[in-house]
Amino acid sequence: MLTFAIPVSAHRVTWTYTKNGAAAAGLDAGWVRKIIYYPQSP
Repeated sequence: MLTFAIPVSAHRVTWTYTKNGAAAAGLDAGWVRKIIYYPQSP
C-alpha cells in the first residue's frame, strides 16, 4: 500500500504501467485496487 499527502489545490493523479520485457507470461495489465480519499480540514 502506498499513501500520498496531496496539498490543497487542483491536481491530476495518474498511474502508469510499463511492461517488463524480461518475461512474456502473464497479463499485460496493471490494476488499482482501491482509492481512499480523506479530505483535510481547511
